[in-house]
Amino acid sequence: MKIDRNPSAEEWDRYVKAHPQARVYHLHVWKGIIETSFGHPYHALCARDGGGRIRGILPLVFFRHFLFGRRLVSLPYVNYAGILADDLPAAHALAEAAIDLSRELRVRVCELRHLDMTLPEAWHVRTHKVTMWLDLAESPAAQWQGYRDKVRNQIRKAVRSGLTLQTEGESSLPEFYEIFARNMRDLGTPVYTRRFFEEILRRLPGRARLHLVRAGGMGGAAVAGAISLCYNETVEVPWAASLREARALCPNNLLYGGLIALSCHEGYRIFDFGRSTKGSGPWRFKKQWGTREIPCQWHTWVPEGEELPDLSPANPRFAPMISLWKRLPLAVTKVLGPPIVRHIP
Repeated sequence: MKIDRNPSAEEWDRYVKAHPQARVYHLHVWKGIIETSFGHPYHALCARDGGGRIRGILPLVFFRHFLFGRRLVSLPYVNYAGILADDLPAAHALAEAAIDLSRELRVRVCELRHLDMTLPEAWHVRTHKVTMWLDLAESPAAQWQGYRDKVRNQIRKAVRSGLTLQTEGESSLPEFYEIFARNMRDLGTPVYTRRFFEEILRRLPGRARLHLVRAGGMGGAAVAGAISLCYNETVEVPWAASLREARALCPNNLLYGGLIALSCHEGYRIFDFGRSTKGSGPWRFKKQWGTREIPCQWHTWVPEGEELPDLSPANPRFAPMISLWKRLPLAVTKVLGPPIVRHIP
């Protein structure tokens, strides 16, 4: 198996689009999205057989910072990626190539975010996250009948409160970003640059869509929103947020209920709520829709003698910073957040 570090975007995407286990994040377009939005180098590795045919691919993003150190991640800022391969020999060749690149770049950690993968013993596996998938019915009506009474009642409450869900264009992104930034501040987490979402919507037309829940119809204020990604048989919602003061009206329930109905209508088979920590509040919200859990496998390599770094928000040493961030003015967090979070995958 030969490793190619410079495959063409066209050949890369032909392989991805033909692979049944590919995710939207394997597409080569994420190179431009991440490099333009965050400035991190993107490395595209592919494994070729003796005839030159691609047998597997691995996208990696290189981080370098004086505080956070050097790392390679596949892929940062999103739910999944990692190795996509025809078989284990190709997958293991790419895993070894990732280690070789890590040594060349002198990284402290290389992290591959998989859903289902078996790698050699040099890779540590963490299963602290699960993703939540809902199998979609043949029609919105059939899906509705499958919900518990509590879920249906919460959606009805949102409708009775005058909330509506709309799929909107990029011109509405500032409204979504305002809600998203406020939600991230309230969680004590730095927010992404708005450029990230602009690039996603611009570079993935037809696949990336913006949705807003408004009070009082289209002319009303936005109280919740999401960006969805459509690929193959799956609709995924990686980014969603709502205003805390509007949550009594159940905008999140209308948001997800409406997107699930739209996905059924358009013929998709799986609705992906995204990853969560088992037992957390987001996990409980996603569980009530009748989802099934898919364990996430995060494979991590570190140089011999090094310890696995813990950049999780649950790490107690971050608690004072999270508490401080929650008290900052929103305008301040929108200025300080993007330069910080670009170094946190």
